[in-house]
Amino acid sequence: MAYLLIYNPTERDISEIALALAQGKSVQATWPTGSRKSMPIGSLVIVVKVGTEPRGIIGYGLTISPVSINRRCWNSEHGSNTSHVAIKLERLVDATQNPELILTVEELRESVLSHVRWTPRGSGNEIADRHAKLAIECFNDKLIAHLPHA
Repeated sequence: MAYLLIYNPTERDISEIALALAQGKSVQATWPTGSRKSMPIGSLVIVVKVGTEPRGIIGYGLTISPVSINRRCWNSEHGSNTSHVAIKLERLVDATQNPELILTVEELRESVLSHVRWTPRGSGNEIADRHAKLAIECFNDKLIAHLPHA
């Protein structure tokens, strides 16, 4: 199984993470898992932007720790005891700076992945591995299409 992890730009700034990845650095981050209390280490995760449009896939990676509970993941204003997991991000785009790189929910709904719920209420929703891998392939294709051509 793979999992959807949500990102809401009103709750977290990911610009430094996205920049580090764009510079070829290895990046690990802690991400909330919602009500999910377990995810096997090595599970594929897809980061989905929710909230304001455009919504959709902005990144992916792998879990590198078991789910932990009772840690404040965000800042002290919004933080509360939550479940969270450490992930190694493979790709992550700054949805605020580069919204054109988001694989939007509309694009996903027009694909063979239309039956997957891409806007979950919270992190940790399961998605079949084959659907996750296909979604990542579509996301990477979109990123390649936006590369400047030499």
